Amino acid sequence: MHVPVLVKEVVRILDPKPNQNFIDATFGFGGHSIEILKKTEPEGKILAIEWDPEVLNLAKKQIMKKYPKYIKRIIFKQANYRQIKKIVKEEKFFNFSGIIFDLGLSSWHLEKSKRGFSFLKEEPLDMRFNPKIKLTAKDIIKSLPKEKLEEFLEFFEEKEAKKIAERISSSKDKIETTKDLVNILRDIKTNKKHPARLVFQALRVLVNDELVNLYKGLKDSLELSSPGARIILITYQGLENKVIKKVIKEEKEKIEIIEKIRPTKEEIKKNPRARSAQLIALEKKNGKMEQN
Repeated sequence: MHVPVLVKEVVRILDPKPNQNFIDATFGFGGHSIEILKKTEPEGKILAIEWDPEVLNLAKKQIMKKYPKYIKRIIFKQANYRQIKKIVKEEKFFNFSGIIFDLGLSSWHLEKSKRGFSFLKEEPLDMRFNPKIKLTAKDIIKSLPKEKLEEFLEFFEEKEAKKIAERISSSKDKIETTKDLVNILRDIKTNKKHPARLVFQALRVLVNDELVNLYKGLKDSLELSSPGARIILITYQGLENKVIKKVIKEEKEKIEIIEKIRPTKEEIKKNPRARSAQLIALEKKNGKMEQN
């Protein structure tokens, strides 16, 4: 099962007190939220936003089994965090002390979803977090012009973007599964340990429109937050950090960076997927909560 990253640091920075409310914008299996709920008894609530309906259903079952006393203090919403403003208004969840965004891909998605997130498995090239998304990764490979694919890979700082785009474009009629894609990239030497690693990451971001979602979700979170509220973002790749830097620059009068942390060697040893994680903690300096 998925092991959440930087849990102790998240709890320390958010500093949850009895009866305080928080938003988990990327609920997943609730690893961070459960630790927050332990500190906010007896009445503190979590607004749990999760885009993947399958993950949300599994998380509910798991929490009912392991932490049944917390289930009444969680408000489950199956949605993308880019809709955070709409969700907060619908639930009238204005009185919250902090928000967490864990932008990582869960172990479950890589190991059990069967949606093609991992280049180490043979699965359909899907990569959608939500089945309502129109285009799968295979659809994008089939339809995206070579120049656009090259441009997007360059955006990810892939030094062999041109060669990879040409290879995919010339072979796109033969690409049906993750294995097909991996095989056509196998002999290309890139700036990553495996030539498919960055391609899979780029396709996933493109399929799920992750950078646009992050920009809108963070901007609206800042608008909704009251003075003193803290927003924690756990990132795993450079483009996420670029989006966050852009928002910080645009909102510099309203927020300040209070901490930046990376996992310890001990945590990385226990949970190798934490190796690329970075925590960025922001605090709202001024402005009013949006309630209208």
